Amino acid sequence: MLFIYNSLVELQGAASGTVLMEDLSPEGAALAVEQAVEPGALLEVIASGFRARARVRYCAARETDFRLGVEFLDEVRWQRDQWEPEHAFLPPEAD
Repeated sequence: MLFIYNSLVELQGAASGTVLMEDLSPEGAALAVEQAVEPGALLEVIASGFRARARVRYCAARETDFRLGVEFLDEVRWQRDQWEPEHAFLPPEAD
């Protein structure tokens, strides 16, 4: 299941700095960054209560930034009961 978030996280590795996490799933996340990052590059996503190594799966140019899709590595899976960003939109559950 995909959750929509607006939360600042830190990146280290092929890209570094504070970026906006736009959505999050157990397997990965989408991040808004200022500079393009090559697919395949390795990053570390760091937030209060959550840390994961990740690989860039795609980088898409947008009007004012880039959207990175990252896949968590090392069998890390995000779990909502372990860490949840402050600003969340949780889609309604399907019947």
